[in-house]
Amino acid sequence: MQHEHCPLSCKFVRLRGSFLLLSTQLCERSRTELSSDFTSYIDECAEREVCGPMRLCTIHPQYLDTRGLLAVWREGLLAQKVLRGETRGYLSHPQLNRFKSCSDSIGAISSYLRAVYDEATRRNYRFSQAKITPVEFDGEIVCTRGQILYEWRHLRGKLKLRDAKKYGEVISIAEPHPHPLFRIIDGEVEDWEVRPSASDRTGKPK
Repeated sequence: MQHEHCPLSCKFVRLRGSFLLLSTQLCERSRTELSSDFTSYIDECAEREVCGPMRLCTIHPQYLDTRGLLAVWREGLLAQKVLRGETRGYLSHPQLNRFKSCSDSIGAISSYLRAVYDEATRRNYRFSQAKITPVEFDGEIVCTRGQILYEWRHLRGKLKLRDAKKYGEVISIAEPHPHPLFRIIDGEVEDWEVRPSASDRTGKPK
């Protein structure tokens, strides 16, 4: 698939039959608009389960850089597919636990995706709203402060390496707003979070 007019320069590497997005950088010609071809490709990746480790951020999508927003859209679509029983993979992925615990897991993931779509629209990116299951959900999911702070530290570390402008916008923010689906309560990092090492369970930097 070729994307001659895509305003992103992208590098992919073949890995075990799948393509892993290594880098995404906005071209000088257009910093705000993603081509419909490219976003269709992202949707196609989700439908074919072409992605790395799933992460459904508790953090509001306004803080994500372009690469992060594309990733959470792609992985959210994959999560929706899993919760609808349309795939054999990722069934036991810990990132899905809080959605599965809802009385309406499909409604919850649809609500999650709509906020990502709204942020993409605000940036003039053309994501396909038709990909979201058209169901209403007026509930919320409880999440701990330790979890969102853990994710915040993780995101700021990534932004520092790959998006200096976005990093400069968020570096002074001690605690981010959550995605509108989540309500934050006191507590440590969630039990379902997979961490590379036994770090501080409060989510705060040591």
